[in-house]
Formats: sequence, structure tokens, C-alpha cells
Amino acid sequence: MAEAQIRAMEPSDVDLIFHWENDPQQWKDGSGNCRPMSKTDIQRFVDNSTLDIYQERQMRLMISDAEGIAVGCIDLFDFDPFSLHASIGVLVDEKYRQQGYAAFAVGWIVDYSFEVLGLKSLCATMLSTNIVSKHLFEKCGFEYVGKRRQWYRIGDTMYDELIYQYVNSPTK
Repeated sequence: MAEAQIRAMEPSDVDLIFHWENDPQQWKDGSGNCRPMSKTDIQRFVDNSTLDIYQERQMRLMISDAEGIAVGCIDLFDFDPFSLHASIGVLVDEKYRQQGYAAFAVGWIVDYSFEVLGLKSLCATMLSTNIVSKHLFEKCGFEYVGKRRQWYRIGDTMYDELIYQYVNSPTK
């Protein structure tokens, strides 16, 4: 596995995030985005990434290699401090895939969520056709808990959304 680290988003990340968010392939993988985003949108996104998770209900972070080069991003969203759960999303740039960055980042965010935030559960969703994400989350300890049938539309085709969950079960 490549050496990796997690860091806060920086203004210098705007161009890279702009590229990722405007890649139609990402839309087809179920990113939730289905329209081009402006640099102003992305700048606001990065500026808000430093807000408190309890205020913003989400946390956005960058995945970097050993030299500090951004290779992807990971975020917690739908954060619910009362019910102690959140959803997780991860993206690794195509040229850095299959090098262990996503697994590192998911493991890091799981540990952070349970040990620092005190969450009890994390959820990840993906299109049923996204086999890479399915294997990633299974490898990282998430369990398949269900699906939403014909939940996501791309063009004229409807896709199922798979739901994976990681429940914190500390040993006693």
C-alpha cells in the first residue's frame, strides 16, 4: 500500500476538486452530482470545509500521498450527533486507484468517527453497478444491509442503490 495521510482542504485544492466534480464519469458512479459546478461553487465548498462538523453536519477532507499531493477526498455527511451516525463518501483520482488510498482513508474516517466523534454507526451507499466501491467497503468492515430499488437515474436507466453499514461494536 502507498503511504497516505488525511488533511484539511486548502484553497489550492479548488482546481482539482473542480475537475473531479465536473467529470461526468463520477456522476455515472453515483456521486449525487448531475450538473457541472462552477469554480465559485467549489470555492464555497472548500471554504465551508473548515466549519465545525456540529454546525455544518458534514466534514470534508483530502487524501494525500506521502509527499502531500492530493490523490482524493473523503467526507462525512448527514452527520447526526443525537443518533450518533453519519454517511461516508470517498473519491480517489483515477490515476491513483488500486494503490490502497481509499482503504486507508475509509479506515482513518472509521477510527476518527468512533474514537473522536463517538459515533455508533456509519453508512455508505453506492450504485449496484459500482463493484469497486462494494468491494472497498466490504474490505473495510462494512456490511451489506439492503438496497433501494431503482433509486438513482442516469439518463433513461434506473439503478438500485446498495446500502452498507459499519456498526461500532467495541469489545467489552
